[in-house]
Amino acid sequence: MGFNEPTGATASPSYDAFGNPQPSTANFTIDETTTGVEQTPDGVPSEYTLDQNYPNPFNPSTRIAFSIPRPEHVSIAVFNILGQRVATVVERDFDAGSFTVSWNARSDTGIPLSTGVYIYQIKTSSFSATRKMILLK
Repeated sequence: MGFNEPTGATASPSYDAFGNPQPSTANFTIDETTTGVEQTPDGVPSEYTLDQNYPNPFNPSTRIAFSIPRPEHVSIAVFNILGQRVATVVERDFDAGSFTVSWNARSDTGIPLSTGVYIYQIKTSSFSATRKMILLK
């Protein structure tokens, strides 16, 4: 990118009436010519992610956010501490993007789960990740 040297930059900090530092300013010029940059369209992530559930600990429900950079079949399952699958949160095809799913702390048979540590896992054809969550009652 063709940046020119900053002009009129101020380097000394300023403070408000309470002694808190205030942001400094700098003036600069950016050339209009740019090379080698590809813009990712809004809403399409560049990598796979599985975020920490929120809230955590939770009761009675929680949200799980994830991102996929291309259309994929996504499976999100919940396991107890013994590694037994207790719930399937989602099992379907998704377009590329960022998503949030909710889980009501119930097993696949509809039974409320007990207090404890659970593991949730996302799986696609090219990505897998796990995280822990805590259900408190």
